[in-house]
Amino acid sequence: MRFLVFLFLLPFFTSAQEIGDGDFIYTSLEIALENKEYVYRLDLSKNKLTDFPDSIFAFKNLKYLNLSKNKISLIPLNINELKNLEELNFAKNKITHLPHQMGGLSNLRILIIK
Repeated sequence: MRFLVFLFLLPFFTSAQEIGDGDFIYTSLEIALENKEYVYRLDLSKNKLTDFPDSIFAFKNLKYLNLSKNKISLIPLNINELKNLEELNFAKNKITHLPHQMGGLSNLRILIIK
């Protein structure tokens, strides 16, 4: 019976990694959307994304967003809706310019884009 419980919980643990103090890094957009209010850290790196997922705007408490190593070429103009964002990683994408709306991210401390 314990084995069945483990199999049931396995998708959650592979989609969210605890980093201490009850804080998780979600690595699955689907699992994160089931826990919107508790998503502070989202890592969607290496997902072969070609567009910025609009569903990211559902995470009103998001502080850390990693979209590195994808194929995203445009940052959405409403990026400034992510008011709590402190760290944003767009490394190794196809982005050629930053929209001026990023200036509205007043809590942003780290921006990685190369």
